[in-house]
Amino acid sequence: MDLDQLHPDLQPVYQKVPRVPFHAWWFRNLMPLAQAVRKRLTKPRPVAGVRSQETTLGGVGVKLYQPEQAQPRGLVLWLHGGGYILGDASINDDDCQRLVTGCGVAVVSVDYRLAPKHPFPAALQDVMSVWHWLVGNATSLGVSADCMVLAGQSAGAGLAAAVVQKIADDGGQQPLAQVLIYPMLDDRTAANTNLDAANHRLWSNVNNRAAWQMYLGQPPGAAQLPDYAAPGRRADLHGLPPAWIGCGSVDLFYPENQRYYQQLQAAGVPVEFYQVAGAPHGFDGLAPELALVEQFRGAYSDFIDQMLA
Repeated sequence: MDLDQLHPDLQPVYQKVPRVPFHAWWFRNLMPLAQAVRKRLTKPRPVAGVRSQETTLGGVGVKLYQPEQAQPRGLVLWLHGGGYILGDASINDDDCQRLVTGCGVAVVSVDYRLAPKHPFPAALQDVMSVWHWLVGNATSLGVSADCMVLAGQSAGAGLAAAVVQKIADDGGQQPLAQVLIYPMLDDRTAANTNLDAANHRLWSNVNNRAAWQMYLGQPPGAAQLPDYAAPGRRADLHGLPPAWIGCGSVDLFYPENQRYYQQLQAAGVPVEFYQVAGAPHGFDGLAPELALVEQFRGAYSDFIDQMLA
């Protein structure tokens, strides 16, 4: 991908971004160590009015963010990104704290298990365990179980889409809404080797293919997959909660995100699609100070605010 395809404000940022070989075996072997070091050395930036703690809910590790003074008006269950192979509950500290201060909510970020050590359905099981605990015990956090939103970023957004699909099939209580931030939905994108030549910044299709293989435990693009493994494949999307999908126009996932948006529309699910022209994958994390990032984050915060209202 050439720099001139990016939004002018993002070009100086991505000029410094290296090609990260998530697909390389030696890099994958370094990932657990790198994550442990990052967690040990990175101290969350304190935000006035927000208190946070690591705990467990439903037997799964989470990071809980709460307003210090006011009673939360709702709760956001947050699922981090990382291609189903990276990340932890604390990597989106800034995003989660911003939701607390901006929307007046509590936030629960789930430390779900990662591939390849824990392939599908481990992550889905972890999030379902936390969701069921919240449905039964939300009042202990000062919120109503009827005032909860599910949000995710990248792989976490794909996981969020899978969760609401499973809840629909199980007949359980759905969240008020789902917020899907450039979701990783469909393994068939990774199987399309014609996309490799585009060499997308940060998250290329070669990385995408390796991540899906680790998550699925098999090469992506098979004729059949277990339910919820790749939520973008699901044909029937009726009965799902209202959705917000946001994605950059030059993101590898843009076509599959737009297709899922159209499927939700066709199923009668209220859905918004927010496009950022010239933005690649993960742009908001690399350039948080830019106006276009503030607008992007403001768009999904406003959606959450409206749903809670």
